[in-house]
Amino acid sequence: MFGIKNLYFLIPIIGMIPWTGMLITMLICWGVQGHPIYAFIGRKQSPVYISHIGATNLQPLFISASGWQGLFYLLTILTEYLLRKQGKLQYWFKKSERNALFTAVVLGGIGQLGVLLCSCFNIKKFRRAHSVFLGIFIVGVFFSLVAILVQYYLMGKHYQKIHVSHKYWNKFMVSFWLKLLWTVVAAALACAFEGVSSDSLSGRFEWTLAFWYTFLWFIFAWDLFPAAKNHHKNQPYIHDWSKYGYYLYEKNFGSSDGNEKRASSPVLSQERQDTLVDHNGEQGAIPTNREFNDEELEQYPVTSDRETYPIPHGQNVPVYNRVE
Repeated sequence: MFGIKNLYFLIPIIGMIPWTGMLITMLICWGVQGHPIYAFIGRKQSPVYISHIGATNLQPLFISASGWQGLFYLLTILTEYLLRKQGKLQYWFKKSERNALFTAVVLGGIGQLGVLLCSCFNIKKFRRAHSVFLGIFIVGVFFSLVAILVQYYLMGKHYQKIHVSHKYWNKFMVSFWLKLLWTVVAAALACAFEGVSSDSLSGRFEWTLAFWYTFLWFIFAWDLFPAAKNHHKNQPYIHDWSKYGYYLYEKNFGSSDGNEKRASSPVLSQERQDTLVDHNGEQGAIPTNREFNDEELEQYPVTSDRETYPIPHGQNVPVYNRVE
């Protein structure tokens, strides 16, 4: 239905819902109780910190939601890792991109373990340990995101070299800038949370940052969505991949002598074969692939059908391998 063949993109959404639900539940309970200032806080503050509410009878909710989102954060990154390795998402171009994602998994795991322990060691009884684990969470997730940003920036730059149309604003660069914007705003909120002198204002920044965290999951879902579509992710545009050093493309589409292992072309009906054109643009019954160079393809925008380019006289042909 709608060309969707799997639901991997729902993994981050499933991880995000309990976290957001926990925040809303905590605020509602604190409001229904009359905005209490808990005895262990020792000062007047409104709103109280998330950790303050998490140290009350709502601690089981705090622990379960923190653990749940941490698990799905790792599942989301690991899913992307596996989908790229299998070719269900665009292959990595360089091993540095693969290594950056692997680094994000390790750092993210450390950070998410930190928030789980932070929720277990409540601020009421274990104030110092709680603060240390909170710091581990913030630092671990931040550098995990930096590694993901590096991966997407590098993939965007390498993708520009081979794609016919998307010379700059490709899917990787869009995702990179969205994540960078999210990270800058999150860093500003975190600095404000820690730096302001007013506890009440600091609490507002903390709650804002916690809700801002939910938007990151939507970006992750958008990253995984291409795996749910039926169009090709790894169309081989180039004859000789060896000079680019794109290792998975060279492995899957190139042989040791530099010749391309062509992906199977769609089966054309006799009617469509009869509309293929020769190198002079004349109509003829040529049942072989017509190859276009960059200059030819750039004259005609991509149609809504991702597998065709329009050519003169209203004819359509499949996208074939780009001529170097």
